[in-house]
Amino acid sequence: MKNQKTCLDCLNCKVSAKSTPNCRLCFCSLKENQIRHKEKYWLKNKLCDFFEDMSGRKPLKFIFPTHNRRSLLEAKTNRK
Repeated sequence: MKNQKTCLDCLNCKVSAKSTPNCRLCFCSLKENQIRHKEKYWLKNKLCDFFEDMSGRKPLKFIFPTHNRRSLLEAKTNRK
């Protein structure tokens, strides 16, 4: 099944402060040029390719750097 999610499903899609209940103006907070379009515009656009779904189905791409890690008790054990 294809991903049917649109830009409005993304956490980076924001409703403008100038929006009204009848004319919801939204913009993508990731884009430098934040043009406000009506909600219908964002319903037609598919999610960005790099968007990570928060459902947990995709693995996280972040790798915690291990070169700076040290034991929390290391300072106490080295004092002896």
